[in-house]
Amino acid sequence: NYKCHDLKHQIHRMRAGLSGDELNEIEDAIAIYETGYRTGNEALDVILTEKSRLCRREGIRMVCVADGSALGFMSEADIYSLFGNAVDNAIEAAEKMPEGERKISLTVICQDERLVCRITNSSPDREVTRLETGKKDRGNHGFGVENIKATLAKYGSEPEFDYSDHVFGLKFVIFLEK
Repeated sequence: NYKCHDLKHQIHRMRAGLSGDELNEIEDAIAIYETGYRTGNEALDVILTEKSRLCRREGIRMVCVADGSALGFMSEADIYSLFGNAVDNAIEAAEKMPEGERKISLTVICQDERLVCRITNSSPDREVTRLETGKKDRGNHGFGVENIKATLAKYGSEPEFDYSDHVFGLKFVIFLEK
């Protein structure tokens, strides 16, 4: 992160000597390192790093505050399924918003022997609360929410969904054993 910071400042000073395309290519290469996550859980880090790169490409601002170490009780497969599907759905909805209004927020915290997770995203309309795929090929799409529900059920939890003022939210709480 320190090196990326320094390189960005050096690039700004070099801007006069390189073409715009060359500088953009260098900045994009550096951005890959800036979007890496270290939450304390390798599976979550992989998901967030991959999804943040996609968000960057699509002009979506993604903000994460995640204590991945709190997910130690979950299998990697469940983490990939739960967070992968949730963030994919958030990206899909946020992409429908006008540029500059595309946002995703993810919070994972351990609080009073509970894992609390909240994922919000900008969304253009209330119809998203029906939790149905908007894709034409429903035979091969629309399983993400069901996978989220099934994964949470393994841990004695269920998702809560809400929508207000162009923001869709998913929240779940998992009670942890003492």
